[in-house]
Amino acid sequence: MGIAKKVQKSGPSTIKKLFYRSVPFSYRYERTYRNTLRQLLANEERDTEVLLAEQNTAFLNLLGHAARNVPFYRNYLRENGLTIRDFESVADIVKLPVVNKEIINSDPRAFIDERLDHDKLLEFKTSGSTGAKFIFRGTDSMYKKEAAFVTRAYRSHGSNLYDDWSFWIRRYVPASDRDPLFKEDPELRRIYMSAYHLNNQSVHEYVELINRYRFETISTYPSSAYSLACLLEEEGLRIPYVKSIHLASEMLIDAWADKIRSVLPEVRLKAHYGQMEKTAFFHQTEESDNYVDDLEYGVTEFVDFNGVKKVIGTGFLNEAMPFIRYDTGDTVELLDNSARKGTGLPETVRRFIGRSDDIIITPEGNRLPGVNFYTMMYKIPWIKMFQIIQEETDKVRVKIVPYGAWTDEMADTTRAKLSERLGSMKIYIEECSEIPRSSSTGKIRCIHNAVV
Repeated sequence: MGIAKKVQKSGPSTIKKLFYRSVPFSYRYERTYRNTLRQLLANEERDTEVLLAEQNTAFLNLLGHAARNVPFYRNYLRENGLTIRDFESVADIVKLPVVNKEIINSDPRAFIDERLDHDKLLEFKTSGSTGAKFIFRGTDSMYKKEAAFVTRAYRSHGSNLYDDWSFWIRRYVPASDRDPLFKEDPELRRIYMSAYHLNNQSVHEYVELINRYRFETISTYPSSAYSLACLLEEEGLRIPYVKSIHLASEMLIDAWADKIRSVLPEVRLKAHYGQMEKTAFFHQTEESDNYVDDLEYGVTEFVDFNGVKKVIGTGFLNEAMPFIRYDTGDTVELLDNSARKGTGLPETVRRFIGRSDDIIITPEGNRLPGVNFYTMMYKIPWIKMFQIIQEETDKVRVKIVPYGAWTDEMADTTRAKLSERLGSMKIYIEECSEIPRSSSTGKIRCIHNAVV
């Protein structure tokens, strides 16, 4: 074991802090990170067609590896009379099955490279918005390669992640009421702030810390950025040193983006899309709010599903347990004219909408995607935030956080507008002070079908 790893694993906290302060992140994450990042940055100036050709080669190499060493894919090819010679390009990926958490959970070892010791691989856990646990395996190199992609995403709008300090309003929950709302992470050069405790009282403490340290980047959920903007406006507070807010893990609703930009007009609001399973990665750039496809990360398909496009990912980072044609459960809104030629990564996505199971199903069988409600609800002037929960086939419960005092007239008007979309369904409206975040993910799920 090298001295760097020994210090990180066993050194006293003061020595660790000195190590993290004096050694740049790129050297702590070693050659895998540096080489990956160097190539990713160089690719921004290369022809898109060349990058697509390299993606094609990477896919065929991954499939060849899976056919030789991963039981699930080897057995599938054999049982369906297929060989590697039947795959000439990415276009042939449709000959393979779509897999999901349930299929993988039924026999996880079948998806692991049989040459590797299952118990010596790193374990990754994700609960997702449904709360269903999913455990898979991978190697340390996944972290380092993933970090390079995230670094490129942040650099695309002027943020120097890892080497510069940043605020993260996510990934931290105080264990008790006695614990602080903030936590320092000297290794990744972050100060974590609880997304669960942001309110009219605590926001003063958050802002005091943000302005004292003067870090230029905040990383958070779209819903938290929106909540922060609302609180800054309500309390008459400013965060003049922040230059960018980077978003991930939730859909950025247009109304949220409009509010954030109206309160913080000088701040760059950008985002990236990915998953714990590491099968697809997209990011926004300085030039556009559309998403570019990180072709070096994997192959992403957009498959029709009940009138929306589902995100199906094939990731290149995890050869130990490769997921080919993995159903992420997310849906997407594509650009009308995706650019697949030119220089650098192609723009293909307008926005990532969210979970495909965030759909309200009426008693008549109509399927209403959550995105249908966002524009309507946020045009109602007294609604700050909302959540619709379908609890029964003919019933929804609607939680609403209002601006100011809540009245019966507001409830009646809101119910009438919802009825235009929900038809004969019973609508129960509940005024509340906040929408609770998931205890497992930290996200807010605006549309939740608890029946399906």
